[in-house]
Amino acid sequence: MNKTILTYHYSPGFYGEFITKDLEILDSFDFSIKYFWYFNSKYFPDSEFERRQQRRFTKIKDRLPKELEEKLQKILVSKLKIIKPEVIKSDKIEYATSAHPPSEYYKINIQNVDETFHIPYDLSKILIDDGKEIFLDFHTELQLWLDEEFEIASEGKAYRFNKK
Repeated sequence: MNKTILTYHYSPGFYGEFITKDLEILDSFDFSIKYFWYFNSKYFPDSEFERRQQRRFTKIKDRLPKELEEKLQKILVSKLKIIKPEVIKSDKIEYATSAHPPSEYYKINIQNVDETFHIPYDLSKILIDDGKEIFLDFHTELQLWLDEEFEIASEGKAYRFNKK
């Protein structure tokens, strides 16, 4: 049975291009990408039926490109360490606006240890040791590849690719 070695999630929150991306990579280097997006994020009709017509859900299953597979293999056997910033909690109730900030995180199995980290932090500061540069390069390439796959899957029909 195939084991998940990397999960990547990105949600833009209530801002931006309204494209949620979920990636799962198995130890066979087969992957599954799920995109949830809006055909035209500027058009929000009053009718729930019409709003549903704007939503799109796209799923792609295939094998990871060789370049990304090779970099991921190096990361998986590296001695990459993740410094998790201290979370300060309070018993006080805090109120905030309804604005939902972007969310981005990885869950990766490095030398049979599951590591999860969110990316509002500067990646170059939370990653240390062997594998840091490879991971930063992998992260950049992965984002570009996910965008390319999305453009192909949406056939250029997503709102962000129609901006003039």
